[in-house]
Amino acid sequence: MDLDSWDELSAGGGNTAGVIQMGADHSLTLEQSGEANLFRSAQFNFNNSINASQNGFANNITAIQRGSGNKASITQTGDYNNVLMHQAGFNNYTEISQLGGFNVAELTQLGENNSAYIIQNGYGLSVSVIQSGNQNVQIEQSN
Repeated sequence: MDLDSWDELSAGGGNTAGVIQMGADHSLTLEQSGEANLFRSAQFNFNNSINASQNGFANNITAIQRGSGNKASITQTGDYNNVLMHQAGFNNYTEISQLGGFNVAELTQLGENNSAYIIQNGYGLSVSVIQSGNQNVQIEQSN
C-alpha cells in the first residue's frame, strides 16, 4: 500500500513542481502563488515530510530527503531566492525562511538528530551549512 502524499496549490503562472516519493509514509505540502517558481523534491525511505511555500517570482527549492523521520519547512516570500536542502539520516529538522530577494541557503544534514533554523531577511545574503549528527545551528541574517 502506498501511503505517500503530496498536495500543491499553485495560483501564479508558470510555476513548476517535480516530486519523487519512494518508500512509504512521506508527506509534502507545497504552495506556490507567485510566478516562475520551481520546486523539486525527492523523498526516499520512510516517514519524511516537507512543507514548502514560495510567494514571489523565480524562486527555486531543491529538497532531498534520504532516511526516515526527516522534517523540513521552507518559506520564500521575495524574488530570486534559492534553497538547496539535503537530509540524509534520521530525525533531522530544518526550517528555512528567506523573506527578501536574491538569497541563497544551502543546507546538508548527515546522520541523525540535527536541527537547523535559518532566516535571511534581506537581499543578496548567502549561507552554507553542513551538519554531521546531533548538532544544532541557528543563523539569522538581516540587511
